[in-house]
Amino acid sequence: MRNLAWVVLIRIVKEIYRMYLEGHSRLSISESASSRVSNRTIDHKIIRDMLARPVYKGNLHNAGAIVEGIHEAIIEEDVWEAVQRETKLRQEGSSPKGEF
Repeated sequence: MRNLAWVVLIRIVKEIYRMYLEGHSRLSISESASSRVSNRTIDHKIIRDMLARPVYKGNLHNAGAIVEGIHEAIIEEDVWEAVQRETKLRQEGSSPKGEF
């Protein structure tokens, strides 16, 4: 059985991905996530990095390649891929569709 801190972390990661796909900015997501943890500030750069890490979909970086990990995925692969597409759209000049 997982401890409570791990369960809370999983919920926060899932919430971050959900909010991003709903159109929230990384800044608004970071403010929301920071309000849920007491021991650290989560800034928009941390959110950017979290959204790009394949570890949340069950993969790892190994010697320059992305390989399947033995750990349980927190984010479904289709959700992770949707976030990558949304990130690319936002980098191409489209603004987020939700709150800022």
